Amino acid sequence: MNFYKSVIEYKGKLLVRGIHEGQEYKEKIDFGPTLYSLTQQKTEHTNLQGQYLKAITFKTIDDARRFRREIVTENSPIYGLGRYHYQYIGKEFPNDIDWDKKFIKIFTLDIETACESGFPDVENPIEQLLCITVKNQNNKQIITWGVGDYKTDRTDITYVKCKDEKQLMFEFMNFWMKTLSADFILLPQFSIPESLNPLIP
Repeated sequence: MNFYKSVIEYKGKLLVRGIHEGQEYKEKIDFGPTLYSLTQQKTEHTNLQGQYLKAITFKTIDDARRFRREIVTENSPIYGLGRYHYQYIGKEFPNDIDWDKKFIKIFTLDIETACESGFPDVENPIEQLLCITVKNQNNKQIITWGVGDYKTDRTDITYVKCKDEKQLMFEFMNFWMKTLSADFILLPQFSIPESLNPLIP
C-alpha cells in the first residue's frame, strides 16, 4: 500500500510524507516541474483556445519559478500549474489511490474559556482559559488539560490538572510539539490564536 499524506513546497524543495509498503516515510526531494509555451508544431497539448503547446521541463522548482518570472509577457504566455506540489502529486499518483485510514493520525481539539464578557474575542482574549481537550480519533483516547479539579471513572479520559492558565498552556504546547506528525487537527478557527495570544508579550 503506497500513498502520500502530505506534500508541501518549502524553499524550492518538496517535503513529502506518506506510506510505502505499510511503512511511514518522510523525505525532502528536488522536483522538476513542467510548464508549457506556444508552438507552431503539432503536439499532444493545447490551450483552451486550441493552440498547440510544447512542454518545458526544469531541473528545479526555483528554475521554473525564475523562468516564469523573467520570461512571461502578454505576447509570450506560459501555461501550466504554478503550484508545483500538485504537479508532483499528479505525476507520482496518477491513478486512484489505495489508502487506509489506520495510517492517518486525526485529532480533534477543543478549547473552553470563561464567557463573563460574551463570546471570546481572538484579538483581545481577556477571558480565562479553562481547559483544552484533544481526542485521538484513531484510538478514541481523550486528554484534557484543565484548571481545577475533575474526576472521572472513564478509562478513555486522561485529565491533567494545572495550577493556572500558564501551566495549562505550556503542558498543552509540550504535547502539541511532540504530536506535530499528526496528519489532521480538527478545531474551530479561533481556537489556536485565542489560546496562544496570552503567551505573546
